[in-house]
Amino acid sequence: MRTGIVRRLSHLKRRQRDMTMRKTLNSEKDNGTGCRQAILGAAGRLFWRKGYLATSVDDIANGAKVTKGSVYYYFKNKNSLLYEIMSKAAQVYLNIVATVAESELTPEEKLKKMVSLTIRWQASNLGLAGIAQIEQRNLPPKLLRAYIDERDKIEAGYRKVVSEIARSRALQTASPKVTAALVLGVVLSVMQWYKANGELSAEKVASETARFVDNALSDGRKNVTQSGTG
Repeated sequence: MRTGIVRRLSHLKRRQRDMTMRKTLNSEKDNGTGCRQAILGAAGRLFWRKGYLATSVDDIANGAKVTKGSVYYYFKNKNSLLYEIMSKAAQVYLNIVATVAESELTPEEKLKKMVSLTIRWQASNLGLAGIAQIEQRNLPPKLLRAYIDERDKIEAGYRKVVSEIARSRALQTASPKVTAALVLGVVLSVMQWYKANGELSAEKVASETARFVDNALSDGRKNVTQSGTG
């Protein structure tokens, strides 16, 4: 008799816990985008501050003020959270490239604009931009491939502009693919040393980097001129 009562009480407690969890999830689902964004925001802050490997799903749930079950409702696992954060940064870079590419600027002005806007956004979003650079080694192969595909699209945008500059300046330089990869590498590496409270402002870093890239390409034109007059 007593054993049966204990079992029924245990069953009732499990049902109550399940009902509570469902209510919590339903409530958070009603909040939809807000809950999902809260989880992404918390994960981004923690990955940047503690590192991906040192951050647990419990940490993320606590940081977002949601249940652990809610994290798994919106995201398959911690890997998918990392990928989405990195993908958000990549999408911003793609939007910058697409917007500038459609402008009426000269090819030289387009490249300088891409470099400047990207660095300024990175400086205003250190965590998001930094995670995309530092933590990609922790993505599993399938998600890493997907991220590299996104980055390749960004590089393709730079490559198109570099090709336009090369044609207009008759540059004697490496292939547009190599040059674009080098330029993009310089731009994205800024987040590995830039400090928001340092002596260099984001505007200064952006303008100096854009000038450096432009001067580097101008050297190619000088080489052509010199070889033609030698």
